[in-house]
Amino acid sequence: MKRFFGSAVLIGLLMWWTVCAEAASLSFSTEPLSGAPGDTRLTSVVYSAQGALVAGLQFDVLYQPISLDLSTPLAGSALTLAGKDLSSNIVPGVATLIGFGLNQNIIGNGSVADLTFKVNLNAPAGPYNLFLSGIVGSDATGAPIAITNLNPASSVPEPSTLLLLGSGIVGLWFSRLRTS
Repeated sequence: MKRFFGSAVLIGLLMWWTVCAEAASLSFSTEPLSGAPGDTRLTSVVYSAQGALVAGLQFDVLYQPISLDLSTPLAGSALTLAGKDLSSNIVPGVATLIGFGLNQNIIGNGSVADLTFKVNLNAPAGPYNLFLSGIVGSDATGAPIAITNLNPASSVPEPSTLLLLGSGIVGLWFSRLRTS
């Protein structure tokens, strides 16, 4: 019983740490986009440092090419203030964006990319979802830094969901021990 209780406490602490751990994150300022055919819609990819020292950033923006056209993305305020440039490679449905610079300046909180989408004239009724993928961050020495994707293309359970599931399993285990 003591062994089980110690294991349950250890697992609970590990799960609590994943919920409370700080990590840099990327998200859209406006998601999903909505508009009538022919409209132009603006959104930004927003970076939140949360203590991370990111000096370089790469990510993909996924969108519906049948509904949206993306014009050339512009460097956002966070990249500009850090003295970084934004490079882009756009193929229908995927825009690969790289925030880089020949300096070791750290990227602060704010917009890293400003995106202008035009709703196609033959687009079905919106809203139009945008997703982030392939996020890679690095510090000034090139070492990788984990960045949380707040707009993933597939659903992944949140750490708080895992914590709730784990505590429920522990509760069932204890109730089973009582009845035995």
